[in-house]
Amino acid sequence: MILKKSGHRFEDLIFGCHSSGDNLVRRFKNGRANFQEDIKKVIENHSGPEYPNTPIGKSLYLIVKRELEHSGINSEGLLFLSTINTKVDLRHYTDGFFYLPSVPTHPVTLDVFNIDPEVLENLRNSWVKNFEGEVYSGTNFQSDLSSYKNGMSEWNRQKKGSKELFQIESIEPSDFRKHGHHRGRPENHFILTPYDVGTSQRRKEFARMVARYFVKVRHQMSQQRH
Repeated sequence: MILKKSGHRFEDLIFGCHSSGDNLVRRFKNGRANFQEDIKKVIENHSGPEYPNTPIGKSLYLIVKRELEHSGINSEGLLFLSTINTKVDLRHYTDGFFYLPSVPTHPVTLDVFNIDPEVLENLRNSWVKNFEGEVYSGTNFQSDLSSYKNGMSEWNRQKKGSKELFQIESIEPSDFRKHGHHRGRPENHFILTPYDVGTSQRRKEFARMVARYFVKVRHQMSQQRH
């Protein structure tokens, strides 16, 4: 699945809506940002179905729900909500999230990234080749992808702010990971790409990552109570 350079089209494909851009910045750039409070407000203001009104949104939701149930986790109240055009979108780099009432303080957040699957595959091959550990896992890939996306955003921001300097001195890097602020990827934050939703099998693989995180945290919570 390739959507060329339209990030809005990819957001529409997943959530049925897309960011309003500069208007979003004007609405939410000021004021205190608190992740838990801002997520809670989205949940409280939600009045629609449990998932985005798109085939892919519904598919991801149902797979996560099924995987939770197969793992013995109560899926009652599971939500998959868009945060596009909210403070969460602007201030927390999140386009949507999964919320499970039995794990209320650990929603799984998603940042959609419209990257060409062929480019993505080349990047992954490079990261695997240069990986210094023993096994390059899906978690490692998500962390590298997050660093790459953050670095690309920072590079483009600097380019926009000093066009003449970039035209003379800067060549677009092949790997943007070193250009970000290296704030790290929270374990419950995932990057969703066109590759991840291109086939039913890939949607299953991505949704299973989401479900596995909920299962892990739920087990940790159970152990702490004993």
